[in-house]
Amino acid sequence: MEMSEKQKSSPWGLLIIVLILATAPPAALFKIASVQTTMMNALGLTATQVGLLSSSFSLASVVMAIPGGIIAAKFGNWKTGLLSFLAVIVGGSIGVFFSGLSLLILARVIEGVGQVLIGLVGPSVISQAFAPEKRGKAMGVFMTYMSIASVMAYNIFPRIAQSSGWKGTWVFTTLFALACLLVWALLKKPITSTEVTASNDEPQVRLTDVVKNKSVWLISLQVTFCTIAFQGVFLFMSNYLVTVRGMEEAAAGSLCSISGTIGILGSILSGTISDKLNTRKWIILFLALVCGAHYILPPMWPTQVFFAYIFIFGLLGNGITPVAFTGVTEVVSSPRLAGVAVAMVTLMMNLGILLSTPIFGMILDSSSWQTAYICMGVISMLGGALVLLCKNLK
Repeated sequence: MEMSEKQKSSPWGLLIIVLILATAPPAALFKIASVQTTMMNALGLTATQVGLLSSSFSLASVVMAIPGGIIAAKFGNWKTGLLSFLAVIVGGSIGVFFSGLSLLILARVIEGVGQVLIGLVGPSVISQAFAPEKRGKAMGVFMTYMSIASVMAYNIFPRIAQSSGWKGTWVFTTLFALACLLVWALLKKPITSTEVTASNDEPQVRLTDVVKNKSVWLISLQVTFCTIAFQGVFLFMSNYLVTVRGMEEAAAGSLCSISGTIGILGSILSGTISDKLNTRKWIILFLALVCGAHYILPPMWPTQVFFAYIFIFGLLGNGITPVAFTGVTEVVSSPRLAGVAVAMVTLMMNLGILLSTPIFGMILDSSSWQTAYICMGVISMLGGALVLLCKNLK
């Protein structure tokens, strides 16, 4: 009985450790948005340039999503995790020692490799360590790693920037990734003990089958559209609060962190509700439409209660992607295809992150905050409508 109980609880202990370590790459992602105005003032960047710097992190994620899945299949979760943290360390080190825009963009691309690899390792560990009936809940818990990272970034990084400048945030994320690398190195036995051996040609077979699946493409495109809208609004929110509402950057960062905090609950709730109602399609559609309407509202929302706007934003906006990730594993013909299906959605999600801030920044530079928010709302609604075409999605 004691051994059985230990076996049941052990995967959750491993998941929690992996969850904490997995926050290192997305912490590097959010270090630009959380001190955006400080970097713009220090380096003389326009909104379009800082948007490019922020989203270039996702360029490698777009390119590496499918190859990353193959790398993970070949080398295993433990070695792939090591590569993830090494990429963040190398990219962060470039930003610590150099300040040119081109080199900073290169650094962000290298860090992005770490993001895509850890984003594939986490679901892979879950699929191999948990029984099928527990994977949905475990996936919902793991998917909070982005929200946890954003909470850390928006609460800590503006304060670091106040005392050490924007480079202080790069030093912090680099050292944090180094610490995570050392801890990950100690997890070789528990991680490798859950892995199953795949045949050498299995990754290519999976890729071919998934690419031909119309439902996978529709869900992936839906995630792209909704990610563009969500990340566009979120990554410029601190900037908006500072430049339009007159807040201090540290106060704006703390306010924005509400989204990540409540997003942890939103991620778990959306997955749980979709399980209870036995539908992914209608949950995604509902959230995409309501979020689209909500994205339009910042210029009309009173400053005194702006925390309520961000609370709703985080609760609803963070609930879409976990449901989509669960749904895509259910529209493939075999459970063996789930890993590459998730990699496809990951690719398109990172494409959305890559496009989000340049699109928002270009609209802002050429028009106004109101126009940018309206465009994000429309994009979210269009993304939600795509799932109506997905007949295999329940």
